[in-house]
This record gives sequence, structure tokens and C-alpha cells, in this order.
Amino acid sequence: MKRFLLLVAGGLALGGVVWNGSGGSTDAPPAGLPEWMGAGLRTGLSERLPGPGDLAGGRQGPGDEAIRLGLSFIAAMVFGSLLRVAVKTAISLLVIGGCVLWLMQSRGMIEPGWEDYYGSVVESRTWLAAQVGVVGQVLQAHLPSASAALIGFGFGLRR
Repeated sequence: MKRFLLLVAGGLALGGVVWNGSGGSTDAPPAGLPEWMGAGLRTGLSERLPGPGDLAGGRQGPGDEAIRLGLSFIAAMVFGSLLRVAVKTAISLLVIGGCVLWLMQSRGMIEPGWEDYYGSVVESRTWLAAQVGVVGQVLQAHLPSASAALIGFGFGLRR
């Protein structure tokens, strides 16, 4: 399943490269190709279609979006595959550590300083709200590629 998804994402990125490469001049074939070969590679589209990047000032066509989606998915899937063991180990250690801390506190062996922790959480609420706003703006600006990356990371964590 992972190989199939990687092939589909690679095909999407490669399709974006081909789309961008074929949107150039219709007078001459692509560099290094004879005239008769270049004619079959042109689509006749000399202008890119408007995309979501037009609102931000940069012009991005469907080829650019396809490349971004495909490469985001591939990079996140590879990253998730590499971190699969580390993420599972970290989550397991957090759960086990929390259980041990609770058990030791309930038996009176230790008394953690929760008051200091709660005080720092209250003070950091405004900072966290500002950071969430910034992250929200970044995700909104890059929603398609961020979604593809999140899905790819999820599939990368799977076996």
C-alpha cells in the first residue's frame, strides 16, 4: 500500500513537472529535442491557469500545486516511516511515566510540585494563543500541501 501511494504521489509530482514544462513557448520544441518530438509534448497552453497563489501575489498554476502536493506527501511519508519506532517509543514512555508518577503520588512516595506547573501554564496561555494564530495562518495559506503532508505522515507511521 505504501509503495502504491508513493508511486501515485511521485506520478502527481512528475505530472506537475511535465505540465510546467509543456506550458512554455509553442514556437520551438523543448531544449534538446528535434522538432518532430517536441510537437507531441506541447499542450498549446502558453499561459498558466490562475491558482490559489494568485491571491498572495505569486502566480502558481496547476503544475506547481501538483508538485507541491506530491512532494509534501512523499517527504512526510518517508519522515513518518523513519520516525515510526521513535514516535511509538516516545508515546509508550510518556504513558508508562505518567502511570508510574500517579502510582508513586497515590502511595505518598513523592509530592510533585504541580502548583508551579499550573502557574506556568496560566502565564503561557497568551503566548500559546498567539502561536496558534500564527500556525493557523500558515496552515490556511498552505492547506492543500499541509493536508497531503499530514496524510503522508500518517501513512508513514503505519506498517
